[in-house]
Amino acid sequence: MSRFLRLVFVLAGAIPALHTQCEPSLPVREILEKIRAADTDNIPYKEGEAVRMKMYAEALTAHPHDYFVLRMMLITTGEKDDALAWAKSMREKYPQQPVYDLIYAQALVGRDTPAAQGMLEGLKASHPELTRAHLVLADSIFGYGSHKDRGRARTEVEEFVKACPAPLDTSPLRSIGANLPREQAMAVAAGVRKRLAGMPDSAMTGVWGALWALEFKARPPAEHPALRMQIESDLAHFEQAPERNQLRWLTFLRGGYESAGDQDSLKRISAEIVTRYPRSEAAKQETSDRWRKDHKYPANADKAQMEVYRRAEAEQYGAWRKIWPEDSLIYNVLFSALVELPDTKAGQVARMGNELMALYRKNPNWYGSPPLEFRVADAYLKFKVNIDEVPALVKEGGDAAGKRLREELADDQIPEEMRTTLAESADSLKMERARILLTYYADAKQTEAAGAIESELASLKPSKLGAQSTLLERQAQAAEVLGRKLDALVTYRAALYLRPPGPTPRDGDKLQENIDRLWKELGGTPAAWSLFAAKTKPTEVSDSRWERPRNPLPMFSLSDLEGKTWKLASLEGKAVLINLWATWCGPCRAEHPEFQKLYEKLKERADVIVISFNVDDDLGKVAPYMKENKYTFPVLLARELVDQVVPVIAIPQNWFVDTKGQLQWLQEGYGGDPHWQDMILAKLDEVLKGK
Repeated sequence: MSRFLRLVFVLAGAIPALHTQCEPSLPVREILEKIRAADTDNIPYKEGEAVRMKMYAEALTAHPHDYFVLRMMLITTGEKDDALAWAKSMREKYPQQPVYDLIYAQALVGRDTPAAQGMLEGLKASHPELTRAHLVLADSIFGYGSHKDRGRARTEVEEFVKACPAPLDTSPLRSIGANLPREQAMAVAAGVRKRLAGMPDSAMTGVWGALWALEFKARPPAEHPALRMQIESDLAHFEQAPERNQLRWLTFLRGGYESAGDQDSLKRISAEIVTRYPRSEAAKQETSDRWRKDHKYPANADKAQMEVYRRAEAEQYGAWRKIWPEDSLIYNVLFSALVELPDTKAGQVARMGNELMALYRKNPNWYGSPPLEFRVADAYLKFKVNIDEVPALVKEGGDAAGKRLREELADDQIPEEMRTTLAESADSLKMERARILLTYYADAKQTEAAGAIESELASLKPSKLGAQSTLLERQAQAAEVLGRKLDALVTYRAALYLRPPGPTPRDGDKLQENIDRLWKELGGTPAAWSLFAAKTKPTEVSDSRWERPRNPLPMFSLSDLEGKTWKLASLEGKAVLINLWATWCGPCRAEHPEFQKLYEKLKERADVIVISFNVDDDLGKVAPYMKENKYTFPVLLARELVDQVVPVIAIPQNWFVDTKGQLQWLQEGYGGDPHWQDMILAKLDEVLKGK
């Protein structure tokens, strides 16, 4: 435990009278705002966390037993088990203070959720002044996962609002927007707006942002233009604030103009952030977003076009690395781009790989899939450098990723669908680990070590055809390293038959290449090849990218951005394609140009309807996104409905509804398939035919 946490345990002082926990007091709010605004952008994440924790401990000295300080300390404490241990220790230290029961119950969610629920229910009865118990129940227990119950969540939020009818705090405002009907949400929003008129602006920026989001939820889409004018008026006032040139304030203004849909002011503030605070995280995000917008990833490009893109990417990220030399994520993009260029030298890869890993180990504040360590090991194998480091890199990355997966699986709140997905991710991690190590063993002539990999692969039992194909490919690779070429050939062929259809990778079809190579090495002739290859693929392969829904599509009546009401009953007799998306979702943004083209093709057909379900929490961002990109497909505001169909929303998704209004198929993700439109059209035709 850190020395900053130990400071908390020696706090003493008079026990204050308990007050209803509607919102932080103004002195506490100002302290929390100061901590949030602390400049930790350019120091390692753990160092920044320690700085913030020290500041929270000092705040708790000044305001003993304050729930809002304690909650932030709980959130800031890194690992789940560490946070739980800290909350338990605090509860034991101050047994007469029920606020620590509340904090401990929050920490317990996910580890022993039934016990947490029992504690919270007890606190509601014995200490009604602890109104945050209602919100923890609504958001953390009844709002998600295996204990999800929308009716109970709404009841808990209503109880909170009875005690706190106009809370000046972001967390309850988000919960109110997610759980209460429009009339109740609008009443809360009106009360908050009235109260804010008498409060100091400097401590309320977060509340204003949450209020605008709540107002967009509470008002029907037809009233959104008027709301945007109101936000513009609010922002005109904030532009005159004494703090206006502070980074925190500029970031607040930027978010406000985004909700207002004022693109000119948005660009003005964004440019000001970059000019005034060029090394800040906000400037970095703005600069990279702007570059990515001007340099679209060439999804359907050939090798020559990709090379042009990678060179531009390497040049730009190389320049940014000089501005943000400690940012391993920027260095990661630079490294990945250079690895793909044909004139990159082996020495460059060796040096940059070592530098990247040193930087990442110093500040591991992000992770990807596959792990960074796997990708660096791949680059070493490709360029034949630092080969001896490969096993250690694979172990390091595999151990870290495995630990994250185990921690997620330990959460007793996650629904079965997510548990299944995490188990599949664990299998994928093992298969990717096997691929790299088998390549290493082949290069290093350590063929006997492949036996252990082969045994591990034999224990995997993936359910999806795509994963089964990958497993067979890895097993074939192991057999080849172990010298069983005939086994390898037959297993590679089986992997090819199970592989789902999709775009061929730019660097070629390695699976087919392995089959062709082994066929020739084993003396196969062209005449015999037709017999060897003549096997019908299983019919299930054509459906391998699709999944059947676990839950039905409820009858709905939803408004679109234009105020038009769409009802499922009125769509019967037609096949319906529904695209799920959010403005913050990168793959959704990549998919939308193709989705717009598909909408243009199909909008005049009498037998097909194409619509989209938006799941943004901040609905103010939706219309400006559509306008900026000149998209015209219908957008229905459907977050609550989607929650009823899929317990964990993964986007983008495409849903296919048959002519009887029944949800038949789900398709998740977007990978830039050049034949995406053909794939979707084929599935729509199947749905129309009742398949």
